Amino acid sequence: MQATGYGCHANAPVVLTIDHNQVARTTTDNQGTFATPIATTSLPVGRYQVLADCGPQLAASFDVVVISHAGQDGSTVVIIIFFILLGLAVFRRSMRAGSGAGG
Repeated sequence: MQATGYGCHANAPVVLTIDHNQVARTTTDNQGTFATPIATTSLPVGRYQVLADCGPQLAASFDVVVISHAGQDGSTVVIIIFFILLGLAVFRRSMRAGSGAGG
């Protein structure tokens, strides 16, 4: 995750904290802005506030969420296709039988 901010003193040290734990340290540029990666991988799911002390103190909230991906298993797809083809074959056979009997 990247933290960016502005409104700090020019060329000032910046200390970023989450729950009183330091997660990054950087320095602002000539305009008082900064951008730095912060370590958030060890945080459990929840809402947090990151504080940047750079002369003035800046604050921002962010949420840590869990994203999961449920994919199709290849064998499941093969089984579904097999039953579709089997159903088509039975339907086709019944159509042939029906057309031959009426002729």
